[in-house]
Parts: sequence; structure tokens; C-alpha cells
Amino acid sequence: MKSLIVFVVLVAAMPCAALAATWDDMLKDQPAVEQSAPAESTSVNILGKPVALPPSLKPSYGERVQNVAPNLASMCPGFAAHPQALGEWSILSTITSDDGVMLQVRIAKPVPQIKLPAGANCFYEVLPNGTLGIAKSYCQSLCSGKSNK
Repeated sequence: MKSLIVFVVLVAAMPCAALAATWDDMLKDQPAVEQSAPAESTSVNILGKPVALPPSLKPSYGERVQNVAPNLASMCPGFAAHPQALGEWSILSTITSDDGVMLQVRIAKPVPQIKLPAGANCFYEVLPNGTLGIAKSYCQSLCSGKSNK
């Protein structure tokens, strides 16, 4: 009986070992995957900082951002009043509408007078008419430069 149990265990273990060896052999024979250079991404200048336009962004959204970016300082005078608060910018498609692109800025340093915490994200939707949609009150205050009392 003992030898039967050992035989069953050995037979049951063999396919796993054979399968592992076969898998290793398969991987060994695979040609190396060549990594292609990433697609060249265009960028837009937002308040003096180059920000890459994502390759997946619709061309019309990229044009909209490029049209608004030079006017952003005049559209949001508060940015000049609190430049230390502005961290890294990014550009992304909106998920709430079919026709939207957003500018996102991560807040690097808090701005107590407008209750803007460090680490927050402000989203500025670039609307088709060239204006900005701003949801959060402290992000509106950052843009306008006025307190959100």
C-alpha cells in the first residue's frame, strides 16, 4: 500500500515538473521584444511650463488647449498672485462630457487665504467657446485671486 501511495504522488508531481520545464523552454526560445521609441508628443506652454499633450487626446482638444494656454494668465489672474501654489500641470480628456478637455494642476503649497490645501488637484475644463469651467470653489478662488469666503 505504501508503494502505491508513493507511486501516485510521483506520477501526480511529474506533469507539473514537466510543464514547468516546457514553459521555461518556450520562454527561452522567444525572440527578444524590441521596444520602439515612444511616439513624439507635442507640448503646450502653460504659464511658462511645457506640458505634454497626451498622444490619445483628440486633435480638436489639443487645438483648444493650444488656443487657451496663451490666455490663461489673463483668464486666471490669481495664478500670478500665487505661483508657489502651482505644481505640476497635466492635460486630460474629461470623463463627464463627450466634448471636453481639462487642465489639471496639483497644488504644491497651501494657500491659506483661499483655503487651498497642498496636494489638492484643481481641474479647469477648457470649454468649446474658449472659457473655463471650474467646479471646486477653492479652485475658482485660485483662478480669480479672490477669497472664497
